[in-house]
Amino acid sequence: MVAHLTQYLAQHGQLILPNIGVLQLEKEEANWVNAVLIAPKEKIVFDQSSIEPVQSFYQFLSEQMSISIDQAKVQYQEFLAHIFNAENAQLSIGNFGTLSKQLDNYSWMSGYDAQVFYKNIDINPHAMVEATNEKPKDKWYWWAILFAAVGILAILFKFISFE
Repeated sequence: MVAHLTQYLAQHGQLILPNIGVLQLEKEEANWVNAVLIAPKEKIVFDQSSIEPVQSFYQFLSEQMSISIDQAKVQYQEFLAHIFNAENAQLSIGNFGTLSKQLDNYSWMSGYDAQVFYKNIDINPHAMVEATNEKPKDKWYWWAILFAAVGILAILFKFISFE
């Protein structure tokens, strides 16, 4: 079951745990600040709210486990009840992190660190100006003149050789 939950969180960016809360992937886009491109940020946050999963979640579980949607609902609720019935319990969701319960308080310890993949980029604006001021050194027109001359010579050769 944990593998299916991990896969769902990875694909949909959200995992609803009924009567416990919601794990949500939050993204912040890259920003340009003082010649530095600040890397985008991603993190998984836990919101302790009591909502029910959508039907598409149960449909996903039923397809993954090859069971009916009703049976997927029952097994999911039993799975969570089995884990979180104790006063101190933990649910590890792949490499994303661990959801812990102590008494009636839930806490999320994220193992997902997107900063490993994204780094800030420092750009020197003076180097950019110098690079854009350089003239391109295209010599395409020399090739065009050469092919035109060869073509003219071929036409002249044809007229001279048939006289």
